Amino acid sequence: MSVINIILQIVCLLISMKLFWNTAVFVDEHNLSPDLVLGGMGGLIMSWIVLGLLTAIIILTCITFVKKK
Repeated sequence: MSVINIILQIVCLLISMKLFWNTAVFVDEHNLSPDLVLGGMGGLIMSWIVLGLLTAIIILTCITFVKKK
C-alpha cells in the first residue's frame, strides 16, 4: 500500500511540475509575467508552495517506508 502511495504522490508532483512548466513557456512566449498569469503574487507563491509541499511529502513518505523495512 505504501508503494502505491509513493507512486501516486510522484505522479501528482510530475503533473504539477508539467503545469508549472507550461505556464513558464506561455509566459515566455507572450512576454508576460508569471504573477499576471497566475492571478497575482499570491498565486505564484502558492504554486511554489504546492511544488515544495509535494516534494516534502514524497521525501517524508519514502523515509517512513525505508524505516519500516
